[in-house]
Amino acid sequence: MTTRRIYHLLLLFVLCAALFAFKVGARGFWGRHGGSRRAEVSREMVESGKWAVPHLNGEAFITKPPLYYWSVACVFRLRDKFDEFGARLPSVVAGSAGVLLVYFWASLLSSPRTGLIAGIILASNFLYVGMARSAEADMMLTLFTTAALYCFSAGYLQQNGPGRLSRDKGTAMYTLATICLALGTLTKYPIGLAVPLIAIILFIFVTRHFRLFLDTKPWWMTLLFLAIVLPWFLIVSHRVPDFFEILEQETLKRYTHPMETPHLEPVYFYFQALGSFMPWVIFLPGLITGFFNADKRSQIPKSQILVYCAFIGGFLLFSSVGSKREYYLLPLYPFLAIITAQYWDDYLKRSPSRQHAFIRKGIEIPLLMTAGILCLLGLALPIVALLVLPNNTALSLFVALLLLSCGVLLFNTVFTQQSLQSFIIFVVATVLLYLYAQVAVVPEIDRYRSRKVFLQDAAAIAGRHLVIDYRYESYQLPFYMQRIVPVVTSVSGLREIAARERFFYTILQAGPYEELRQDAPDLLAKSEIVLEGRWQSAIHPERSRRLILLKYERQQAQASSPTDE
Repeated sequence: MTTRRIYHLLLLFVLCAALFAFKVGARGFWGRHGGSRRAEVSREMVESGKWAVPHLNGEAFITKPPLYYWSVACVFRLRDKFDEFGARLPSVVAGSAGVLLVYFWASLLSSPRTGLIAGIILASNFLYVGMARSAEADMMLTLFTTAALYCFSAGYLQQNGPGRLSRDKGTAMYTLATICLALGTLTKYPIGLAVPLIAIILFIFVTRHFRLFLDTKPWWMTLLFLAIVLPWFLIVSHRVPDFFEILEQETLKRYTHPMETPHLEPVYFYFQALGSFMPWVIFLPGLITGFFNADKRSQIPKSQILVYCAFIGGFLLFSSVGSKREYYLLPLYPFLAIITAQYWDDYLKRSPSRQHAFIRKGIEIPLLMTAGILCLLGLALPIVALLVLPNNTALSLFVALLLLSCGVLLFNTVFTQQSLQSFIIFVVATVLLYLYAQVAVVPEIDRYRSRKVFLQDAAAIAGRHLVIDYRYESYQLPFYMQRIVPVVTSVSGLREIAARERFFYTILQAGPYEELRQDAPDLLAKSEIVLEGRWQSAIHPERSRRLILLKYERQQAQASSPTDE
């Protein structure tokens, strides 16, 4: 490995550490589901010792395969601690590995400079940063789909090289690609298999290299894939009778019954969802327009066609499914990063051709717009921070000066044709905004959205007694309280528990509490509020939330004495 590549890898490692790992465990879980759900499944694995079948709040939970849960559970076991850092660490590692993988892939297809640009673009886009800091399985899925196609690409280049040794190396890379396909399937069912396979099939048909159907030794690779994936499926199907019904609901019915799937969105949803590729999305209009140029398309090397097939095929696949969310696009972002990096690399070459003049417009116009936005941010940030973030006024003023400086410098470098300096300033401003958000903005949001402190205090008060979740239905409860928390959704269900248990606690929101005052005053007469939490948004002061911990205690009937008779 050359010294230049070592410097590239060190730079990417530092960038990933700053964007993915910095303060990754500082904030709690937000929302009722999301990361707290994955973390709770892994916590129950460690507590119960049941690693084969994932459980959530005591019930079998197999809507997703176990690989991400296993990785988080291993971190919990090694650290002997259940916390947000441990739940998010596998995503941090997978995200960083994905950036390095894209560097090697783009370097293989083009040059180390293109690889470095691709790694930086991938590491600094909004969605990738957010998912690398989350306790979700999607980043691990993205790592395996990217790795599968990288190995296939390397195998293709090796097998088309001279000599027997090259063909053997190609077969070895195809074997690694198959292993990655299997691991992707164990992370998120068929998406881990479908995204790479669609890309490979499209690549074969576009390049007319049909011999690849034989060169990849599909029968042996299928056996290897099944040997890795099948054992878990057989174990779960034996222990969970309705496993295949759940599997059908999570896979096939997303196509056959789209109206019954969650998060139903129109077919064009992902075009607007590409906004999560910020800030690099601003260069896509010029890139897409240039792609329709016949001369430009003809210059794409055959080895790079796979990247385009992966993005286009994956985009069509996700658009055809009824259930859509922005972060479902994450597995496509490594491919988009490589395509965008090649576009930027063409710009940095500063060719006098007419085509390069078109590329210049596609990049420099968005850069000038960004420079203007940075200047406006630099002027507005101190005022906004004074109103919304008064605890970080000094930091906000310092960051505002830096952003204003970046805006002015970016104007200068664009007008003076300093292409590389423009790229560096753009990246520095992006990283600066991310770090400022982690230090100043995220803690304020966390104070409003996380219930960690309240739930830990509630766990200390409740001790070993039964705790009920009444219509809150948040997986923050079992994770932060470190126990199974039964969910009750009706007054009749609450009455059944009150008839069975003499002493228990109930966690509920303000709305259900007021309804209980109307519908079940007898239950509240035997209850008392022992803990109350209120949260008000610093950014939106009109928004507030309230949680209540009730202690229910039914008095035992006193036995009659002889004197009473």
